[in-house]
Amino acid sequence: MKKTLSILLVLILAFSMLAGCGGGKSDSLDVRVTNSSGYTFEQLYVTPTAQNDFGDDLFGSTTILKDGGSFDIKVMKYEFDTYDVRIVDEDDDVYQFSRVSLGDGSEIAISWDNGLVATVTAKDGSSAEFEGVMNPDSEDSGSVADSGGDDGGEQTDSGDGIDYNPMYFTVYNETDYEIHFINITPENIDAPETDILAEKGVLAAGESYVVDANLAGTEYEGTTAWYMYIQDSVGDTSIESQWFTTYDLDYVDIYWDGDAQGYYCEFNYR
Repeated sequence: MKKTLSILLVLILAFSMLAGCGGGKSDSLDVRVTNSSGYTFEQLYVTPTAQNDFGDDLFGSTTILKDGGSFDIKVMKYEFDTYDVRIVDEDDDVYQFSRVSLGDGSEIAISWDNGLVATVTAKDGSSAEFEGVMNPDSEDSGSVADSGGDDGGEQTDSGDGIDYNPMYFTVYNETDYEIHFINITPENIDAPETDILAEKGVLAAGESYVVDANLAGTEYEGTTAWYMYIQDSVGDTSIESQWFTTYDLDYVDIYWDGDAQGYYCEFNYR
């Protein structure tokens, strides 16, 4: 099981808080955005990844960010540190950077390389690069990457013309631990569980993995209802098997519950 804080550590933390002389924790992050893209940015949105709407334009109605300029913003702090950043430029093109890790003192440097690229540098000097997706809301959310070719089985539907065989979604490890097994089991078929991490082997902390398969022609053809169960390198597992459907599934966030001492998943649909 995961190690819990010792009484000594708790006391140390308590005294550390008292030593702060009443200075409370900030509920926001100071972040700087710089623009070296060659374009003018007219709108900026930064929201927690788990939030469904982007809220208000951080530039307001009177501010723009020209090429070569910078702009300081305050971002709401929340439990996890990944955010979605959305830019609208002078041509009304929208670029979105998803699951960007931000901390207090981070800098988001936006540049151009066959599309907008965000280089995020933390206060300690470490950096990560994120590619922007152009006009994300105009993408065909029903499209599925080609994973089965032309030799797949017949289309399986309920009279609505929808092919339920493609299984295409992304899994994000939002914990501090290595995950070694992500087992899925069909709800209504007597079949063994399948480890969707078998090819990758290990999903490290902060990593993601794309599940790309087609069930046509297999014993699972047409199956959309499944259960998911997580196990890590030291044998810690999910709190319970969780039901999900592969139809219209976009991505899965895996979290660790310290109180329950187990993993749980949040399933996000298109």
